[in-house]
Amino acid sequence: MKTLKKIDLYQIIKQSIELYKKNILLVGLVFFILTIVLVSLLNIGFKTLYKGDDLLEYLKHFNPEKFSIKDKLLYLSVLTMIIALVAPFNAGILKMMKDTQENNKVGINTFYYYINSPYYFSILLVTLLVSGFGLFFNTTLEVLIKDHTIKNFISFFISISTSILTFTALPNVIFSNLKPIEGIKKSIKDCFLNFGKVFLLIIISVILGYLGFFAFCIGIFFTFPFYFAIQYKVYDTLK
Repeated sequence: MKTLKKIDLYQIIKQSIELYKKNILLVGLVFFILTIVLVSLLNIGFKTLYKGDDLLEYLKHFNPEKFSIKDKLLYLSVLTMIIALVAPFNAGILKMMKDTQENNKVGINTFYYYINSPYYFSILLVTLLVSGFGLFFNTTLEVLIKDHTIKNFISFFISISTSILTFTALPNVIFSNLKPIEGIKKSIKDCFLNFGKVFLLIIISVILGYLGFFAFCIGIFFTFPFYFAIQYKVYDTLK
């Protein structure tokens, strides 16, 4: 029986910082491109949901919890598709981290490496499975459970679980050559003894990533890629 590995928080963060420093400019640039793509897709999605004239005013009061079941399903479908479409680019950034660690050549073309690769369908599927699972259960909770305290607690746990699965399953698929279901199963096994640590690392990576926003808005494009450095090092430790 294969021994389950444990994560050393200090070593993960230390190695992630070193990996991030080697990629800061190039990954910052491609993350900027990824953000533009994401914002454009969100803009299209919102315009699909809203047909009025004053979109900015609508966004100020935008609250999916007040949607009808039909609109909520449409909203969740659009959100899931956007997440899936962006996933190959996230995979490209992870490959940049891997290639840097292995002293391989890294360039802009690495960013879209998985668009025309055999892994493309697997990347989409693993992202849709994990995201779709979380969104489906959260929507079901809205319908079946009326107690807000219980509903919020379960929803919070589901959100944490799907975040961790997404964080760990994608690298399993693209770097360990696993099928989507196999990648998810391995993620569950990997995180069995490291659930809290992986969640803490996600929080740390997001907080450090957003430091660029508070320091100087455009700086977020050069600090948030630290998230991907953490993500790769977690995979590298647990593989």
